[in-house]
Amino acid sequence: MEACSLNILKYLFLDICPKCKKRLNTNKSNKILSLIVKSCPDEHFEKVYHPALETYVEINK
Repeated sequence: MEACSLNILKYLFLDICPKCKKRLNTNKSNKILSLIVKSCPDEHFEKVYHPALETYVEINK
């Protein structure tokens, strides 16, 4: 029972591309500007956390 609930929580916090359903990578982040950039491996989708706005900006390519 506990393993099932942990899998559901893990699924809720995974970021996936809405087009190809692949997991987003965080290899383009900028630590100096505190920007967290998550992008699709196939470059379909990008999700950027902007600290001044305190929200994510989603970019479809």
